[in-house]
Amino acid sequence: MSTTPVRLLFTPPMSFDIYEASRLVWDLLDAKALTVANARTGVSPATDEIGKRLREIFLNNYTVTDAAALKGNPELAAWQTDIADQLFPGEQLLTTPSTNEEIGARDRLLSLCWNWSSLALNSPLNRMIRGDGYFVAEQVVSKKRPAPGQKSGVGVPATGRFITEDYTLLRDLVLVSDLAKFDAAARRLDNALRDHGDRQPGFRHAIAKYSSTKVTGSMAKLEHADPKKMAALEAPDDGEDADEAKGQDA
Repeated sequence: MSTTPVRLLFTPPMSFDIYEASRLVWDLLDAKALTVANARTGVSPATDEIGKRLREIFLNNYTVTDAAALKGNPELAAWQTDIADQLFPGEQLLTTPSTNEEIGARDRLLSLCWNWSSLALNSPLNRMIRGDGYFVAEQVVSKKRPAPGQKSGVGVPATGRFITEDYTLLRDLVLVSDLAKFDAAARRLDNALRDHGDRQPGFRHAIAKYSSTKVTGSMAKLEHADPKKMAALEAPDDGEDADEAKGQDA
């Protein structure tokens, strides 16, 4: 066994009282009226109220009209810390945590804020902006931050989130991701079907025949990926056209 000193490549996890850290988080949420009673757990985050507050924060600070606007002003995208600072302005737990428990509580709050503003359709932010016609999107943006010896600061890249009504941003930052998940699922299914057939080559035709029926049925459920069906939804109703024509004749 070598006696050469080993340079450590790992940092041991920070040790702290997880109960105390949890209490700090719940105390802050409770102080901000962001908790509700829960019959199963006793208390839960008030996701509806959290969503309403995040909606106001994003409408006022992180609304992007198009890609050019975001490129010209990356501050329009909120980093994880930006969201927490806006939702809990001036909180010592976020700005100057002094104990391991406070650091652990801060990290948990940052994680919660990021989850609450995620692209998931049921995230508190996404649910609350649905009626406004906005989408949550995210992109890596580089923001200028102070640095020693740099008058204008240095660009720091990180993922930022914002809301938008722009179709191009929706397509490039949201739809592409959604469709990539669909494509990956299709590939996993095809790999599974191939594996089944490789194990029993005599079953290949039966597997394909059975799967074809199921896949066709599943594809038929993708109504919102059918341009003809969506065009029909956007077309005015014949009755409405007739009523409009009568009004013009009058």
